[in-house]
Amino acid sequence: MRKIVILAFLLFAGLHATLAQKQKLVSGKSKPVRIVLNPEFKRGMPPNLYIDMTYEDGNKNGILEPNEVFVLKLTITNKGKGPAQGLLVQVKDNIYDPEFYIQDGQKIPFLYPGQSTEVKPDLDRLNK
Repeated sequence: MRKIVILAFLLFAGLHATLAQKQKLVSGKSKPVRIVLNPEFKRGMPPNLYIDMTYEDGNKNGILEPNEVFVLKLTITNKGKGPAQGLLVQVKDNIYDPEFYIQDGQKIPFLYPGQSTEVKPDLDRLNK
């Protein structure tokens, strides 16, 4: 039994030493590189987009009240035969309120047929 344990230890130590010799330590710094991806848009069959909008406020009465947490959720589904390309989802308020903030917009590069995506725009009361 001791021979097996000693043999196993020697194999493990030898394997560890072999792996340690094959590893190289690379150090240095490189300048950051900005990568801009520009997806290629193609013409084809048209998309058919459906949007399911749900709103949930903290006390679930459907009214946005002071100091209340709320979430607007948009589920966008492509029920067409072609991909939707270069979507920009923007939420606009029909009444100006200086204390109400709406995020600028969210980009969706592609939404393929049968695919859905969920967008939760950033909405907030500035003076809570």
